[in-house]
Amino acid sequence: MTKIIKNLINHMPLLMALFAAFAIYSTATMAGTLYRCGNSFQDTPCQGATNATSSKPLKTTKTDNNVTAQNSNSQPQKVDSDCKARGDASKNISWDREVGVTMEAQIEKNKYAPNLIKEVYSHRGSSLEVKSMIEQDCMQQKLLDSLAAKLEADASRLRRAKAISVDPAVANTQSAQ
Repeated sequence: MTKIIKNLINHMPLLMALFAAFAIYSTATMAGTLYRCGNSFQDTPCQGATNATSSKPLKTTKTDNNVTAQNSNSQPQKVDSDCKARGDASKNISWDREVGVTMEAQIEKNKYAPNLIKEVYSHRGSSLEVKSMIEQDCMQQKLLDSLAAKLEADASRLRRAKAISVDPAVANTQSAQ
């Protein structure tokens, strides 16, 4: 038994190189493009495929999936000027944070609103990620505010309509009960 272990130890560099080559080769084969032809998958386009839908390539590489996911998440959003200014200020605050300026020191400077400084320090990530989060939060808050204002206007309109549509005879009988 010890002879086998000694042989393995002596051949360890060769085994490691063989394992590394196998690992690299296996990931290279997994990274190819697959084509779906009916209910089967193959590495070449379908034979006799006249349109692109019958021979649709499926990307299997991790980098392709990551790039696709990043592109779908990084669609440009419309950001109004107030939220953009808030995002730019948060980026500057993040830059100061990255070089070691504390939240208390930034609040003492009075350059930015204390609640924005606290919000920036509550987020993790790079300055651009924090800027994006602050802008998204701002836009969501504006959306919520506009929906709340619309609900308030609708409620007040319904109250006025109810007050106008109440028949005086019906109102007198209800108050008597």
